[in-house]
Amino acid sequence: APVRALRVAHAEPLLPSELTTRTLRLKGGEGKPGKPVPDPKHVIAMATVCGSILVLNEFDLLSVVLRVGLTFFLAIIFLLSGLNKTTDSFHRPTHLFLASMFPDICRKVWRPIVEKCLTFLCHAACRVFQGLETYCGKADGGSYQLATDVASWMTPSSMMQTIGQVEIWCGMLMLISLAGTGSRGYRVPLAELSNVVLIFVMAAAVYTHIVLRDGHFLAPAVLGALLVVRLACPVPRPKKKSKKSKSKSSKNLSV
Repeated sequence: APVRALRVAHAEPLLPSELTTRTLRLKGGEGKPGKPVPDPKHVIAMATVCGSILVLNEFDLLSVVLRVGLTFFLAIIFLLSGLNKTTDSFHRPTHLFLASMFPDICRKVWRPIVEKCLTFLCHAACRVFQGLETYCGKADGGSYQLATDVASWMTPSSMMQTIGQVEIWCGMLMLISLAGTGSRGYRVPLAELSNVVLIFVMAAAVYTHIVLRDGHFLAPAVLGALLVVRLACPVPRPKKKSKKSKSKSSKNLSV
């Protein structure tokens, strides 16, 4: 103890053996060099997860459980996200945080993109139809007044409301699909369409946050990856009828 106190007082570096002991203790070991012992809770958790995966795969239920679980989880997430975008009565701090982000999202990213696309369309239409130049309001610099006016209609509040409504409807359709054949892992057309729409929305969100460099691209990237996994999950195979059931059905028809 006195030697250890002197070391701390003079701020001497630790010996290699002490560093190894502390490293092993941080990793869950007993402090003995060369004999790290993992935490029993981690071992039990990993064994439970691996065993569940093996059992579900053995009974051909892994894709069904994964697909149904992702459908429920993603539907709830997008329902909550859409509610926070459309109203402040659900969770006001989240609504205000999202509302503070959308001015930059609208004015710095998507309004210029929409204006460029409309300018290109007006330019292509005016080259085909010469009389449209006055209607589109062609200026000397190659811009078009029509494209500027239409792009100005895109406001942060309207953009936030539109995205929120899309997320709410897609989440509801995915959640409703679980009431029918979707609960058994089969594909429901409206739920699959909602999945594709949300993938595009998340890809646009990732692009937006990368352009703004605000560091918020990780959440939409993870949700987009989960949507892709859900869409790629295989559908369970339909059960084949046995020969006995076929013979019974043919006998019943003959009778």
